[in-house]
Amino acid sequence: MQRRKRGPILWDGGLSFPLTRLHDLISKGIWTDNESESAWEAFFPQFPYQLWNAHPETGAHLYLQDVQFHCPWGNQVALISLEQFAKTQVTKSSTFTCPSCGRLHDAETVSSKHLFEDFKKVTPSDINNMDAW
Repeated sequence: MQRRKRGPILWDGGLSFPLTRLHDLISKGIWTDNESESAWEAFFPQFPYQLWNAHPETGAHLYLQDVQFHCPWGNQVALISLEQFAKTQVTKSSTFTCPSCGRLHDAETVSSKHLFEDFKKVTPSDINNMDAW
């Protein structure tokens, strides 16, 4: 039987997990990561990278953002208040009205609709070309 070589393959390859990087930053008293911030701003320029207006240990204020929601019925992106989104996700029974289509949604219905839309995209050739486990 052949076995894979054991050892720090990921570390040797320079891979750094986010929690490791976060721990290193915190232990050095650094509250931001320039590389991460640049990547974030390239992909999400309309959303702030930092949730604080200054270093959190200085008594800065935390600014949580509302949630961007992709409505699978209206095929639009809308903003939902963080409080309403959290309530819907935690209770699984609370509902919210989508600002883009006006429908009343709950977590289960939205999740089911996204799954249904994903299934509609699958073709027979996709199934035939799937790798075996």
